[in-house]
Amino acid sequence: MAVRTFSFVGWSWSAVFVGTIVALVFQVLLVMAGFGFGLLSIDVPSAESAPTAVSWAVFCWWAVSGVISAFAGGWAAANFSPTFTAEGRAAHGLLAWALATLFVVAAAGFSASNSIAGGLAGPTATVIGQYRAFEQRGTARPTQAQLEQARRNLALVMIGSFVALIVGAGAAVGGSQWLPESTSRKTIAEEQRS
Repeated sequence: MAVRTFSFVGWSWSAVFVGTIVALVFQVLLVMAGFGFGLLSIDVPSAESAPTAVSWAVFCWWAVSGVISAFAGGWAAANFSPTFTAEGRAAHGLLAWALATLFVVAAAGFSASNSIAGGLAGPTATVIGQYRAFEQRGTARPTQAQLEQARRNLALVMIGSFVALIVGAGAAVGGSQWLPESTSRKTIAEEQRS
């Protein structure tokens, strides 16, 4: 039986932080572009089902931009890391994805649904904000249908977010393996160790 160990030689927290920052910046830029183009392309007063269509379009764009951002963050973390093994590169990319995910989840939990941080957090923050609005109405209780719709929306957004995050983790690992280290960088690193 062969025992495989993972060594932390060549581990770089700075590479992980670079990957996290790249992922978050890509996410902000893509979300802003998506919201901007989305708001320019819809005409809400003319469409009866616009709120539903817009929210699913926003969710899809948020998920796709998250996957693209995770790929970019994984690539940056792996290429700034001093390790040349596939496992080391993947670990750097995956940890950068994990930190960026924690920041986005924190933005969803601590922001109002109308803020910029709520936009970064995506539809999850919006649905949580709608659910909180029902709780804060005071004397006017929401109807059973409203509560059921809010519960269903929250469930769908959570399941969709779960799938998007798993795909994002795969994208981060894929990004970390894209364009493997060049021979010249490996040679320079080997010469510096000698």
